[in-house]
Amino acid sequence: MIGHKSLCISGEETEIFTLKNGAKVLFGKSKSNVFAAELLVNFGSAFEKKRSSGIAHFIEHMFFSGTRKHSRLQISKKIDSVGGYLNAFTSRENIGYLIKTDVKHGIMAINVLLDCFRDCQFYKDQVEIERKIIANEIRDAYDNPTRHTIIEFYRECLDKAFGKPIAGNEKNVLKFKRKDLLFNFRKSHHIKNCLFSIVAPDEPSKYLNSIGIIEPKCRKKPLKLKKCDVGSKHKEVFIEKKIEQTHLCIGFPTVSSFDENYAVLSLLEAILGGGLSSRIVYKIREKHGLSYMAHAFLEAEPKHGIFCIYAATRPDKAKKVTDIIKKELARIAHGKISESELKKAKKHIFGSYAISWEDSLEKARDNSFAYCSGWNWQEYFEKIKMLRLSEVKRVARELIDTKNLCYVYLGPKL
Repeated sequence: MIGHKSLCISGEETEIFTLKNGAKVLFGKSKSNVFAAELLVNFGSAFEKKRSSGIAHFIEHMFFSGTRKHSRLQISKKIDSVGGYLNAFTSRENIGYLIKTDVKHGIMAINVLLDCFRDCQFYKDQVEIERKIIANEIRDAYDNPTRHTIIEFYRECLDKAFGKPIAGNEKNVLKFKRKDLLFNFRKSHHIKNCLFSIVAPDEPSKYLNSIGIIEPKCRKKPLKLKKCDVGSKHKEVFIEKKIEQTHLCIGFPTVSSFDENYAVLSLLEAILGGGLSSRIVYKIREKHGLSYMAHAFLEAEPKHGIFCIYAATRPDKAKKVTDIIKKELARIAHGKISESELKKAKKHIFGSYAISWEDSLEKARDNSFAYCSGWNWQEYFEKIKMLRLSEVKRVARELIDTKNLCYVYLGPKL
């Protein structure tokens, strides 16, 4: 170990270690008997060229597919046999690998994760199996109207690098070769291009020893990604599909999680979509009964951000739903926010994180998110607490341009 400091990242002290091999490790002490870890790799769909679109997601699918020590089935059995949890995800900026077990199996779990990180073999038979799985996943996404609408919204709202579908397209998935996957895996999955985040009740040294023995690839440096720099622009897209309802997304590109106004945007998300009593959900669903599913969400990572309101409704009610959304966004942009709404939004944020962090894996993931975004949760909560209504109104006015919203509709022809 060559570096160590403590920081209050998730409401409790989190230790940050820099090991001799260049590995960065976040360690949070918990009171539960659970070991949880996230391995976050600095490589997602926004890093890809057009011809390699979908390759980060393909690599994610292959990560637990077999090493020289363990087959795919053996890896699954190791975790399943102790009641553990194994999963992975790809975002626009990262690939994340997740593992959770009873703490008495923590060493076994971290070693499974590290074995795949060092030695995933991308065996040809496993590549072919996963190719079929991913092709089915892509088809499933376009068969699901909610997912299809959101995919198209991102495509229209963000630039080409960030807006393309994370899973890529079926044409690319069917042509990727083992050598393509290995090349991108080796380029991205090295110790200086990733972050380990662990939450457990025991001492960090037992896990640091396992991570510290990974051989560094000295010449390799962290990959770089340009910031998504697309401004709001009025767009309206209608995609005809023979289904019962019209699904719609209305929103805009916005600040990243690295931006000083991220906390304000979190409050606006809570005001508009934080629970059944929030503006959008209450007015569209609870008051008028126009939709079963209606919500507002903010997606932000260090290099991009996007704000979206989604709803599904009868085709003849799509205009009414659109008008409600536009009206509420305009009210927010013009400062129509009360002190009581702001107070409620703050409590919603504090409470939702308190509940979420009962899960050690969620805490590990949120520690990674805060660290990569350049702040800690103590700073975030303090900023939320101290924000005045005048400041929230000012930022809302700057960030929400109701004349330049992106509209995406998917449904039957009217």
